[in-house]
Order: sequence, then structure tokens, then C-alpha cells
Amino acid sequence: MNIQLIRTQIEAFLDDHIDVEKFKIGKTSNLDTREDDYQENGYHKVIKICSGEAKEISDAEIALTRYFRDDSKYKERCDNRRDGGGSSDATILYIALRINDISIQHLNEFEVYEQYFSCINN
Repeated sequence: MNIQLIRTQIEAFLDDHIDVEKFKIGKTSNLDTREDDYQENGYHKVIKICSGEAKEISDAEIALTRYFRDDSKYKERCDNRRDGGGSSDATILYIALRINDISIQHLNEFEVYEQYFSCINN
């Protein structure tokens, strides 16, 4: 798993989408359930970044949360408060988004962005 590539893709995504007020990077085994949890807590969209072996996903989550939480450009928007956590069996890495001035039309546009990270799994 190329964490540098993932980090670069997330940076490009965030730079292109300044309307993302807050984001969290995490891992899960069930993206739908996780998205429901986030929506109950004020987030609007969860996008799959990649999938892989549980150890790889856990290592990637820790490295990425540390990077974005500490980086001066992204730390105000990064809502991760700790490194890792959750299920040790999780095989999906994701980014959860809280979007400024959300509208249904705007949210539907974010459906397209799920393809944004598709090159990572290739």
C-alpha cells in the first residue's frame, strides 16, 4: 500500500474542495453503517479511499491521521483527535466529510468524487 500516493490524493481532493469544512480519516469493515454513524454526528458524506489487508489499513490510518492532524495547512479541518482506533479487522480506509452550505444538489455532486480515489486500488 502506497501511503504517499494516498496522502497526495487526499491533499489534492481537499485542495480542490475548499467547501469541506471538516474531515476525518478512518477505517471500517462496513462503509454503509459507518456512514450512518457519521451522518448522525453532522457529517454529510463518507468516501472509500481504498481497501486492503487489515494491518495495511490500520497502518495507513495511523500515518494519515498523524500527518493531517499535524500539517499546518490541514490541521484546522482535520477532525481526527487520535491515531487509529476501532476494529482491528477493518479492511476499508475512508474519508468522512462535513461540507459547508450543504444542499441536496451539492451532496449529489459528491457522489462523483468516490471515483476520485479509484486509482489508489489499481
